[in-house]
Formats: sequence, C-alpha cells, structure tokens
Amino acid sequence: MKTLSALIADGLDGAQVRIGTGELGRASALLERSLPVTESDDADTVVTILTNDEASLGVLLSCVVGQVRLVSLPLPGRGQSLTAYLSLVQTALTQNESNCVLARSDIAAALRSGGVNAHDSKDAGGTRRGGRGFELVQYTSGTTGAARAICLTDEALGYNVTRLLETLQPTRGDSAVSWLPLSHDMGLIGMVLTTIAAAGSAWGNQSSLTLLSPEDFLRRPAVWMEAIAQFEATFTAGPDFGYRRAAQHPTAIDLSRLRVAIVGGEIVRADTLATFAATFGEARFDTRAFCPAYGLAEVGLCATITPPNERFRTRSYAVGPRAVDLVSSGPQLRGYEIVVAGRNEEGPIEILTKPKLDCASIAEDGERSLVVTGDRGFLEDGWLYVLGRTDDIAVVNGRKLYLPAILQGVGEHLLVRAGRCVAFDLPTGELVIAAELRSSDPDCSDGRRELVSSIRRKIIAVAGVAPDVICIVPPSTLPLTASGKLRTRACREVFLSGEWEGFCTAS
Repeated sequence: MKTLSALIADGLDGAQVRIGTGELGRASALLERSLPVTESDDADTVVTILTNDEASLGVLLSCVVGQVRLVSLPLPGRGQSLTAYLSLVQTALTQNESNCVLARSDIAAALRSGGVNAHDSKDAGGTRRGGRGFELVQYTSGTTGAARAICLTDEALGYNVTRLLETLQPTRGDSAVSWLPLSHDMGLIGMVLTTIAAAGSAWGNQSSLTLLSPEDFLRRPAVWMEAIAQFEATFTAGPDFGYRRAAQHPTAIDLSRLRVAIVGGEIVRADTLATFAATFGEARFDTRAFCPAYGLAEVGLCATITPPNERFRTRSYAVGPRAVDLVSSGPQLRGYEIVVAGRNEEGPIEILTKPKLDCASIAEDGERSLVVTGDRGFLEDGWLYVLGRTDDIAVVNGRKLYLPAILQGVGEHLLVRAGRCVAFDLPTGELVIAAELRSSDPDCSDGRRELVSSIRRKIIAVAGVAPDVICIVPPSTLPLTASGKLRTRACREVFLSGEWEGFCTAS
C-alpha cells in the first residue's frame, strides 16, 4: 500500500489545477514555485492556515512530497472571538515546537497585530527536505466543541485515500470542482489530495481540479453548480447545507456529466437530496451520483461511502409521534469495520481500522486501531445510518428527541436563512430553538411573531413537544465554522451567556 506522499508524487504530472475560473496548470508547477519554508536548520515542521489559493497549494504539495510535517490550523469561525483564536494559534505553535505560522497575507497581518509571528504563504521558500517523513496534524474546526489536534501518518493517509479511490473508480479525464476550504479535511484530503492521487499510474493518469473559494460559494451559491457545468465536472463534494443552499439558487446549466456528488461532513437529510434532485432535474442531474458518506478526521477522511451508481438508501426513524427518513452513509470501505453496540440496534459508533493510528481518542485492538467516534447510529444490511453526535439525542418532557430531525421544515421558512437553525437542550432539560433571519429588512423583522408560531407548530407536529424557548436572531449571528457549519455547542454557550436575551420568546 503506497503512502500518501508516494501517491501524490505519482500523480503530480497527470493532475492539473485551476484556481477560480482561470487557466489549468500542472500541479507539479505549483511544487516547483513553492517549496517548504523552515525557520532553522533543524526544523522539519510547517505550521500553516491553508486557504484556497495557489500559495497554500504550493506549501501543501511541497510538504507532502518533501516529507515535511504539516500542521494545518482552522480558519477563525464566525462568532469566535479574536482572543480565543489567537490563543488557539499560539497553543498550536507551542505544541508543535514552531515559532512561525504561514498564512494568506491578510490573515498573516491580522495575526501579527495580535502578537503572533506570521509570514505570508507567498514568501515560503527553500529546498530543504524533511527528516522525519510526512505527517499531517489537523486542528478540528470546532463544530461540536473546542478545536483539537488530530495526527495522521503518511501511511494512514495513503491507506484511506487508496481505499476511497477503490470505491470511486476514477478514470482518465475525470474533472473535480470544489469550494470546500483546505483548512477542513473534506476539502484538503477529499478533493485536493484525492484528485491529485487519482491522476497517478494506478488510476486515471490524468485528472483536473477547479478550486473555488468558500467565500465565493457563501456569497453566491450558484457559482458551485455553474462551475461544474462550465468545466464538465464528474466529481464534487459538499456538506448537506451546501447542496441545500445550491438548490435555493437554481441556474440554467447541464449537470449530466456529474457522476459522483459526495455528501458528508454533517447529517445528510433526505429532504435536501430530494429538493436538490427536483431543482436540477431539468439540468439532467442523475440522483445515482449522490454518494452520502461518513468519516472523521481521526481516520483521514471517510470510513463509509455509498458507491457511485448505487442509489442512496433511506430508512424510517421514529422521533416522537412522527417518523423521518434517515439517509444511509453507505457501507464501510475495505479495511475499515464499523461497530455499533448491539449490532442491529442503535448505539455508539466505533471504527476498527487496519492502519495503526495515533490519536488521543484511539485505542489499540490487536493489530488494528479502535476509533471511538462520539457519534450514534445503527447498521442495516451492512449500511450505516448516522443519528449524529451523542448530544444530538435529548430527553425533553420524557420524550427522546433526535434534535437534527425536529428542525426539518424550520429552515425552509421564507423568513429564515437556509439551514440557519439549531436545536439544543439545556442542563435543566429545556429545549431551545435558535433561527437566523434571512435579512435585516423591516418586513422580515415584522414577521417575527408569525415565525415563532410557525416554528412552534412544526416542532410539535414532528416531536410531540413544544420548544421551551425560541430565539429569532438577526442575520449573521449564529456561530459558524470557517466552512459554514453551525457550531452547536457555541450556540448553547452564547444563549446561556444571555447575549440573545432580547431575541428570545418563551414558547
């Protein structure tokens, strides 16, 4: 089994990369223009904040091929204080025995103003190779809590990417489009590194990647599907909320060549996939392209995925007086075993993986590593159904509630920004719903009372209980990760601080 660095070295000449909508250029040229920077003669670690630009790609590729240890820090999330973010960066530098972070010029300037030694990624230079071998340290985005470090070896990454490619079966001439941030494993490993590896001798021998920016997508979601159509892409990936937002911004395009549309990174909703398919039916989108997947940073990228050309599966799941359709994340990749306590029953999800892994949440199990995911779900006919994090299950007034499901329909209200609603319980057993207004227009704010009533009715219909508090907050209020995912724990903390008191209504 090849290491990741070997896979990337093999695929460099066959892979071409386009930044934005510019010209295609060989990935090997990025390597030639940017080699890893080191702060001293014996340093072999590069700490960086990767963004979707040429300089970051150059730093990434040179570290992989040059056998330099790469530490990837997350971008600051919306609602995260500058003090907290600077503390994370300084902690990471100390933990990794480094005295400098590489970042895009504007980010580097902001870090320097906060007392962090930061350099522009464009200034990275030098030809030195690392002595310890390639290793990737990722700091998680903090969706469910504080960011933490995940360490992945060259061997473990190569194993995961190889097993993923075995399922996806890339062919010569495949083309990928991505807006996912490189500071997140789905964008970094799933789209960039996997696309380059797919251009190697064992696979297609040729592939291309068009890399958009997360800011472009969040500002104008239609740019994603437009780029897929323009460049006749066959591969793409995104979280559930990305497909949901894209469906709300339809455009006259042709998606007939798209054969793999990976959906992961968060709970996959059946109504999102149905809405997207209906919206882009005239664009000749084939629903067999949907490949719901499940994974986590500890294993590299993914452990299960729905194979291309197999229709994704759904399963009815009771939440209160009604049932919702859960989407399966597919069968396990070869070399990985999904274990759910009680087997065909609902329980905590664990992953047994052949390559030995080195993370705090991982234990040895003979010749394999055991990953305790912190998620819950169940297996049916070998396909995994993920319910979410352990704290996505709450008991309110004696009823077991599956929190992601009770929000179905709330985020589609005309006054709510798409997908910007969150549910969480309090230590007192109360249920809180927070929803973000679509805009700051007076007409939108004036509909607050009707919106509260509508949310209350929808949740009673789905869950059989009424929320105790409903918060209708202004636009751009709910805390997000850099990739645009809601930070549930941060939402709970802000609510408990009293910051939203003026926007909340007792139900």
